[in-house]
Amino acid sequence: LTDPALLEQGVYKNPGVAHLDLVQSLAFSPDGKWLASGGYRNVKLWQRPESPQTVKLQGLAGQPQSLSVSADRKWIAVGEADGKVKVFDAASGQVAKTLAGHAGAVSAVAFSSTGEQLATGGQDKSIRVFSLADSKELTKIETPAPVTAVAFVLEDKQLAAGHADNKLDTWQIAAAEAPAEPAPAEGEAAPEAPKPIKEFNGHGGALVALLPVAGGAQMLSASQDGTLRLWDAAGGNMLRQYNHGAPVTGLAISPDGQKVASSSANNSTKLFRFDNAQQLAEVKGDYRARLRQDDAQLALALAQRQMDNGKKDLDAANARKKSEEENLKKSEEAVKKAEMEMKQKEEAAKKPVADMQAAEKELAEVKPMFEQAQTDKTKAEEDLKAAQEAQKAAQEKLNQAGDDQAKKDAAQKELEEANKKQQDAQNTLNEANKKFNELNTKNQQAENKVKQTTPPAQKAQDEHNAAVRAFEAGQRSVERGNDAVKKATDAVPVAEAAYAKRQEEHKQRGADKQTADQAVPASEKPVAGVAFSDDGRLLVSSGEDGLVHVWSAEDGAAVETYEGQGAPITALAALADGQVLALSGNSAGVVWDLDAPWQLVRTIGAVDSSEKFVDRVTALHFSPDSQLLATGGGEP
Repeated sequence: LTDPALLEQGVYKNPGVAHLDLVQSLAFSPDGKWLASGGYRNVKLWQRPESPQTVKLQGLAGQPQSLSVSADRKWIAVGEADGKVKVFDAASGQVAKTLAGHAGAVSAVAFSSTGEQLATGGQDKSIRVFSLADSKELTKIETPAPVTAVAFVLEDKQLAAGHADNKLDTWQIAAAEAPAEPAPAEGEAAPEAPKPIKEFNGHGGALVALLPVAGGAQMLSASQDGTLRLWDAAGGNMLRQYNHGAPVTGLAISPDGQKVASSSANNSTKLFRFDNAQQLAEVKGDYRARLRQDDAQLALALAQRQMDNGKKDLDAANARKKSEEENLKKSEEAVKKAEMEMKQKEEAAKKPVADMQAAEKELAEVKPMFEQAQTDKTKAEEDLKAAQEAQKAAQEKLNQAGDDQAKKDAAQKELEEANKKQQDAQNTLNEANKKFNELNTKNQQAENKVKQTTPPAQKAQDEHNAAVRAFEAGQRSVERGNDAVKKATDAVPVAEAAYAKRQEEHKQRGADKQTADQAVPASEKPVAGVAFSDDGRLLVSSGEDGLVHVWSAEDGAAVETYEGQGAPITALAALADGQVLALSGNSAGVVWDLDAPWQLVRTIGAVDSSEKFVDRVTALHFSPDSQLLATGGGEP
C-alpha cells in the first residue's frame, strides 16, 4: 500500500510505503472493506476496491456460449448462440471482427498458439478454422455430434475436438484446407467424409474443455464424467487422470504448467499437481460466508459463556438472598435471646443493687453522727485536759497559800471549783466516749455492709450492662441484616433481568449461527469457470452465484470475492496484468483487476502532533458493524 503524500514530500522515492516509519498495528473490518494501520501518532484507513472493473466488452449478443483468449492475452474470442464468433480487443473491449459460418450456437472456440487462427466448434456438428488476418474460413469439418471443445495441438498442425457424445478426436487441418470436392453426378456415391486422425477413448461423459500442453504435444481434457485426462496427442494414449468426482464445467492450467484446476456443477473447484494428479486443495462457496460462520460461532460461544455467567450470577444472587435471610433470622433470634437475657439480668440486679443502696443510705446516715461524736469526743478530751490542768494549778496555789487563811480559803474555793469542772469534763468525756463507741460500732457495721453488698451489686450491674450492650449489638445486627436482605432481594430481579437478556442474546446468537450455517452451503453454487491469473499466483472461480472468487493458487486459501457482474457467470479467462474476464448470461463481459490497490481514504493524527495520539498506536479493533474503530497505544 502506498501513501501518496509520502512520495509527494520526497520522503520516499518508490511506491509501496504506507507509513513514515514502523507499522505498529493492523486490523481488518469485519465486512472486509477497510484496513486500519497504526503508526507513530497516526492511524490510516484504507479502503479496498469493491468492484474493480476495468473494461466491459461492447457488442455481445445474447448469452455467451464459449470463450478463449489468445496466448499473448491481447485478443478475446466469444462464441454466441446465433452462430457468430466475435473477436474483441482485450485492451478496449471493442469488437475487432465478427466471424460467421455456424448454423447453431458456437459451443467451443480456441486460438492457435501464434494467434493467427481461430478454431470453432458448434452445436451444428461442425468444426471450423478461421484466419484472423482476413476472417476467412480455412477449414470446415463435419462431425457426428455437437462439438463442445476444441484445441490446436502438435504445433498447430492438428485440431483436437471434444464432442457431446463423449468422443475426443484429432483432425488434420491441412487436409481440411484442400479444395472442396465437386458435387457428385447423379447416381454417383458421395465422397467419403473426412475422418479423424486419431480417436481418444475413455471419457464416459460429454467433453467440456480441451487445453494444449507442452506446446501441443499433449492435451488435457475435461468431461462431465468427473475426470480430467492428459493425453499424448500423437500417440493417442492416456498419460494421467485427475479425478474431480463430479461433472466438470471448467478447466485451467497454470502458466508454469505445474498445476491444474477444474470446476464442477457440484459447487466445487479443485486444484491438482500437474505431474502426479495429487489434489492440493478444494474450494467451495463464498469465503465470506465461512468467515461469518466463524464469527457467528465465536459470538455464540461468547453468548453461551455470558449466559452461563449470568446464570451463575443469578444463582449467586439467590444464594446470597437466602444466606442474608438466614443471617437475619439468626440475628433476630439472637436479639430476642439477648433481650430476654437483658431482662433477666435487670431483674437479678434489683436485690443486690437495692441492698447496696440501703447499705450506702445507712452509712450515709450514720457517718455524720459518727464524725460528730468523734469531734465531740476530741473536744471533751481537750476540755478534760484543760480542767485537769486548772485543777493542778488550783492545788498548787493551795499548797503555796501557807498560813494565810484568806489565801488558803480562796485557793480552797478555787480548787473545789476546779475539781467540779474536772469532774464535769470527765463526765462529758465519758458520755462522748460512750456515744462515740456506739456510733463507731454502727459506722463500722454500715461500712462493712456497704463492702459486703457492693461487689454483688457491681457484678449484677456489670452483667446487666453487658446484656444491654449485647442486646443493642443484636439490634444493630438486625438493622444491618434487614439492609443486607433488602440489598440482596433487590439484586435478584436485576440478576434475573440480566440473565433473561443473556438468554435472549444467546437465542439470537444461536439464530445467527443457524443462519450463518445455512448460508455456507447456500453460498456453494455450481461453478462454471476457472482460471489462473497470468502470474500464476491466483486461482479464480465463478459460476451461478455471479461472484468472482479469488483464491491462492498455492493452497486454495481465500483471497477476495468481488461482486457486480449482475448475473450468473458462464466462463472465465485470464488476461494480462492480473486481470480476468468473466462472461455472464446477461450479455455481459467484464474485465476484473485482481491486483487493484487499496486506496488511502483518511489519516487520523499526524507525526508532528500529539493532539490525537501521544505516541505509537499499537492496537486497533473495528466494531462488529465496521462503523467504529478503537485504538490503543501510548508512550512506551
